[in-house]
Amino acid sequence: MTTSVSSEPVLGVLLSEREKMLLLLALGMCMFLSSLDGSILATALPTISSDLDGFKLLPWVLTLYMLTSTVVVPIVGKLSDMFGRRPFVISGVVIFLIGSLGAGLAPTMLTLIAARGVQGIGGGFILACVLVVMADMYTPIERAKYVAYILAIITAGTLLGPPVGGFFADGPGWRWCFFINIPIGVIALATIWTTLPNTRQGGRISDIDFTGAAVLTTATVAGLLAAGWAYEAYGWGSAITVGLLVAAG
Repeated sequence: MTTSVSSEPVLGVLLSEREKMLLLLALGMCMFLSSLDGSILATALPTISSDLDGFKLLPWVLTLYMLTSTVVVPIVGKLSDMFGRRPFVISGVVIFLIGSLGAGLAPTMLTLIAARGVQGIGGGFILACVLVVMADMYTPIERAKYVAYILAIITAGTLLGPPVGGFFADGPGWRWCFFINIPIGVIALATIWTTLPNTRQGGRISDIDFTGAAVLTTATVAGLLAAGWAYEAYGWGSAITVGLLVAAG
């Protein structure tokens, strides 16, 4: 007696073609917002600095978003393998929207930086889960086409960020750089909530390589800080920059 094992991805079996397309669209919207927020402030920062009187802290508005989004990716990716994609995708979108609302309402530069950190955590959740959800939906042959679609969306978000940020800064106000995320994110969240089932492979928290994740996180954070601080404050030859580069290496 032989047992046949289906090579069809798990979500490919559970979802109809319509549900897969809706979910793909929602995931694309999430990735668009995440990539947009990585670059939208490039042209709005002078206005933000003037309004919130926080020029010295300005680099952290960009840096903390990158740091927090980078730090959570490896851990969330492993946890989603163990406990399913759905809770982490939904949590990521919710956290991202909370951070967007907080950033849009921020009364001070420190509040804005903290909200950007929250946004980055949500963006990291999204980044860690989107491509693996697609792997759960499509066969390897199909996957190449849809990964290209997601990469095109990421590129579009990154390229559109500066002109959109400049438009908001000169027009309705820089806070709309963050408020614009909310209606799009809510639509994506509602679609994901209704189409993405939870599938889990099982496992234990002890299966996670926390030591490896900590080493990777430390190296990544050190590298990002070295690049940012070398340019903004200390220079490439300073002891602080060199020490961070050694830690990153």
